[in-house]
Amino acid sequence: MGSAKIWLSGIILALCLQACFSVRSDSKFTYSKLNPGKYDTCLHDSSPHYLIDVRTGAEYRKGHMAGADNYNFLAFHFGRDVDTLDRNKVVFLYCQTCHRSPFAARIMKKKGFKRVYDLKGGYAKWCKTRQKQKQ
Repeated sequence: MGSAKIWLSGIILALCLQACFSVRSDSKFTYSKLNPGKYDTCLHDSSPHYLIDVRTGAEYRKGHMAGADNYNFLAFHFGRDVDTLDRNKVVFLYCQTCHRSPFAARIMKKKGFKRVYDLKGGYAKWCKTRQKQKQ
């Protein structure tokens, strides 16, 4: 009986953590996590748009997608930074592993942005995909 409670507690905790990373679309807001190939395609087909790297400045300086602006999600002023953007433009977000960008998307949803695409697997997966394509 004790191990069943531990197992059930683990499942409940996992579901709660998963919910923390989810961003829900609704009638006023669309959010999609796209694999690197689809993300690249949508990025090149969408105009006008923003490409936003939500990693720290140090991560951004080590390497980033061409044309990306750095809006550090962990910075106290992230919300003020995105306030300067047009809410009607499509937003492409990414972080290192797709853990911070959903939280950034939630903030953008609350601020009235209409459509946000997130890079599934983040910059790390995007880099691996690009390396495989070169081989």
